[in-house]
Amino acid sequence: MLVGAPRAWVGALSAAFPDIDYLLNWVDPVVYLDLHRGPTHSLLWMPLWALLLSIVLHVLTQRRYSFLALFQVCVLGISIHIMGDVITVYGTRIWVPVHDAAVTLSTTFIIDLIFTGIIVAGLLAGIRLNARRSARSALAILIVYVTLQAWLHSEAVDIARRYADTLPGNDTVHYAIPQPLSPLHWKLVVVEGDLYHEAYVKLYGQPIALAGDGWLRNILASYLPPGELQWTRINRWGNDRSTEQIARKVFLLPGLESFRRFAVLPVLYRADNGDCLWFTDLRFIIADMTPPFRYGLCQEQVTSEWTLRRLPRLEKQ
Repeated sequence: MLVGAPRAWVGALSAAFPDIDYLLNWVDPVVYLDLHRGPTHSLLWMPLWALLLSIVLHVLTQRRYSFLALFQVCVLGISIHIMGDVITVYGTRIWVPVHDAAVTLSTTFIIDLIFTGIIVAGLLAGIRLNARRSARSALAILIVYVTLQAWLHSEAVDIARRYADTLPGNDTVHYAIPQPLSPLHWKLVVVEGDLYHEAYVKLYGQPIALAGDGWLRNILASYLPPGELQWTRINRWGNDRSTEQIARKVFLLPGLESFRRFAVLPVLYRADNGDCLWFTDLRFIIADMTPPFRYGLCQEQVTSEWTLRRLPRLEKQ
């Protein structure tokens, strides 16, 4: 039997297992972009990962626990992790190797403090109270919370759709992207050809006004009520005519193939005198914060090859 603390530890370990692919980020950021939330997050490969993890744990624990019991908990833990990633905006390739499409419900920000807080509260309650009842209660609250987020997502999508209807073109696509700090915060994006229309909305209530001029204040102040939205137009290739043509060309080069597969809303982030052109994904741009995914191609001389690079996370400009 696998009960109590051993079951909890095996569950926690298996639930964390899919993110082992994060180690690739230290090896090669491009390989990481290709494989993160791919094979280790596949529902089709999940039984294999659960089997391998169960074998390792069975050996490490000197066969103290039933292999079948270990396997069952590993299946549950890995599956929970995968489904927890599917609700975020990043995209999870749950059908690898049959299909490489990234699935996302776009209800939850990648790091949701309320979501995490419910899990932590359930764990702490399980230490002092009935563990099974605490776990069930926390799961029920999570389901209600994500259901609420799904409803808020539909509200945000409707606002973006109504704005898209005011544009002259008929070929538009609209998105509602969850944001940090509150489930009421959403980023709205309407795609019109190479033009992005972007707005930050707080679905209910007024923006939270903080004193000072810090990054937290700037983020909170950027989310406006639906009736006060400020739509910003962003050209996918930048605002400089001289850069636009080369940006289009560089973006289609083989070196950026991995980034093109990853980015849903690609946009030129920066052009360094034509020597380096950096791109990011508009999904991950948040007011007053440096986007995490900034890839580009650099050319030391006019006749030299373009080399793939990634801007360090701590480099703000």
